[in-house]
Amino acid sequence: MNDSIVTPKRILIATDLSARCDRALDRAVGLARTWHAELAVLHVIESAEMIRGWYAARHLPEWHKPLDPLRVARQRLHEALGDDASDLDITILVQEGDPTETILQVAQSFRADLIVLGVARDEPLGRVFVGDTVQRLMRRSSLPVLIVKARPRGTYRNIVVGTNLSEASRTALRLAADWFDAPLTLFNAYDVPFAGLSDDARRLREAYRTQADADTAHFVAASALNDRRIGVMTEYGPPSELIPAFAEARNVDLVVIGAQSRGFVLDLLIGGTGEALVTDLTCDTLVVPATTE
Repeated sequence: MNDSIVTPKRILIATDLSARCDRALDRAVGLARTWHAELAVLHVIESAEMIRGWYAARHLPEWHKPLDPLRVARQRLHEALGDDASDLDITILVQEGDPTETILQVAQSFRADLIVLGVARDEPLGRVFVGDTVQRLMRRSSLPVLIVKARPRGTYRNIVVGTNLSEASRTALRLAADWFDAPLTLFNAYDVPFAGLSDDARRLREAYRTQADADTAHFVAASALNDRRIGVMTEYGPPSELIPAFAEARNVDLVVIGAQSRGFVLDLLIGGTGEALVTDLTCDTLVVPATTE
């Protein structure tokens, strides 16, 4: 990796302590090791009193009731990390509060460069990170958010950057080129307005395809990527369908998409289904806000 490239120096991972979220923890540890970054591991308990009430309502024996959910969560975090991460600079945090607000506050105080999340469960010591929490974080965070779904098998090897040729998606492309050494493919799913009203829909689609190819090539050339080789894919159709299908067919392990203050830049193409795209992808997703430099 080029030493002049600025990669994250501080990574925050929010985990619900589930076995599935171990994937996100393993990915965060791997990235911290690759980038020589500090790592903060955060677990948020929405209400310790609620957890105590959950156990009390089930009339469990005293030995089965955690006297201090915060202490139990901290112990589990230590156990999850084990000795494999002993070479890293790691801070373990357990806090009580609203998950979204707490994650954003900790990210700011830790001066994080990246937030990592995993899929989750719904148990007393766990809090679901899919759904509302992830959607709110993706829309509100000024930091890139990495949603981990797949079990890490080394570094990312095949990365797709979704684009609508906006400045926000240019920011996402530049960040992906800076952070990762893996091959990058820029995927532009284009639309053909009023194709159904044309007397020659096929010719119209071919004309738009030619223009889409030219626009995408110009977009890459103007992105100042320091001679980084970028593959280009332009396809007619909705990105909400094409990108997940392409990622599945080509064994893509990371999809990068840009976001802006009003939501996903892909909203311009697929309406309000930016979050649905993240949900449908089976690989990891990195959401990059337009403010990221």
